[in-house]
Amino acid sequence: MKEYLFVYGSLRSPCRVPEAIAAVTNRFVMRGLGKVNGRLYDLGDFCGAVLDSDAATVVHGELVELPSDEGLLETLDRYEEIDPSHPANGLFWRQRTTVRLPDGSEKEAWIYTYNRAPGNAPLILSGDYLRYRSR
Repeated sequence: MKEYLFVYGSLRSPCRVPEAIAAVTNRFVMRGLGKVNGRLYDLGDFCGAVLDSDAATVVHGELVELPSDEGLLETLDRYEEIDPSHPANGLFWRQRTTVRLPDGSEKEAWIYTYNRAPGNAPLILSGDYLRYRSR
């Protein structure tokens, strides 16, 4: 069964990812643009999404197909600073979401969501981290 991941921040192309994770992201197969309901925050060196099915805002990103590799999600979990033994302590959390594609279809995918209160972090109103960073 194919596994998908919705990427919206530093894992999105053409972002430059750290060498330690590049071997993983270079194996992603881009399947198209997409969006999820939620809010996107500027957290300084990176961004974080908070899913909210009732939000009037969306988070823009890319749907990627993951290669068949049993250790791949665990590698991504470490990069996203997930603490599997204490989930509430992790910086991000991996969960399932529904991604809406431009043609109106939907795909189930993993997403890494911010696992803390955003506090005073600025909301990225466009929901598009690449556009936000390029301005």
